[in-house]
Amino acid sequence: MISLAAKGRVLYLIAAFLLIVAIKAKAGDPLALDWDSQPLDATRTNLESELHDATAQQEINQLTGSLAEVADAKLMIVYLHLYSLLPDKDQSALLSEQKHWLKLRTNDVGEAAKADEGGSAGPMDANTEFVKFTNERCAELEKRLALALKKSAPAKHLK
Repeated sequence: MISLAAKGRVLYLIAAFLLIVAIKAKAGDPLALDWDSQPLDATRTNLESELHDATAQQEINQLTGSLAEVADAKLMIVYLHLYSLLPDKDQSALLSEQKHWLKLRTNDVGEAAKADEGGSAGPMDANTEFVKFTNERCAELEKRLALALKKSAPAKHLK
């Protein structure tokens, strides 16, 4: 069964990051890239370990759902970092692009869920596709973030 502590860690990380974003945005500073992904990665690793040992479909569905939440949290963090470094015009373009991508993900995940034809593995299939689709987007945005950081003042954004 998925641990309550794992869910709590994910929600805590998201809330803490959003608080940092709000504070830095109010101060007019772009986000510093000093966020340590280790706790989020550790949560993902723990969930994957639990998933490996899981045997009941309901538990597998819950664990893959939690993995989807972790992937989405990481994507949101990378997206916000990138967004904060872009000029207004590029921020608008990224926002439109992200909205379009979210629609594509929703459709893709919906199709994955239908593939099981209402069976008990449908949520697992949908969650697995969600994680795959989200991780691909995250990798794409991480590359763009690296380029944006190179263009910005390195001393201000790196440890």
